[in-house]
Amino acid sequence: MSEPTPIKARRIPPGEFKRNDDRYALALEMNAQILIPEETFRPQLHVGCCEDLSRSGLKLRLDRMTPDLYQKLIAQPRFIRLSFINPVTKVESKVTGRIMWIDYHRPAAGEELGKCHIGIYLDPREGD
Repeated sequence: MSEPTPIKARRIPPGEFKRNDDRYALALEMNAQILIPEETFRPQLHVGCCEDLSRSGLKLRLDRMTPDLYQKLIAQPRFIRLSFINPVTKVESKVTGRIMWIDYHRPAAGEELGKCHIGIYLDPREGD
């Protein structure tokens, strides 16, 4: 994981999203481990970027997702483990969330990987 860069979070105005919690736009690199138990108990590792964050969720961008992984993610509820360097404490933090929605953009002609946004629910009662 690379050294964290300073984050300039901005509050997303009410009405831009229908959410209960305030959301903040930011850019924070995260490692994402997606568990697909029917295949293996070794999670698939991906590097992504958190684009917005609230007390109960976040939006993660993955730039390299296969159509096959997308199909597996929409087949049934999935959990995701995120790790990142906390920009304030400079210490690695980990959270586990549930994938709630996926906005997948199929790869362009001749490419194998597509871009994807994933909405992740973080239970405020859980966390490391």
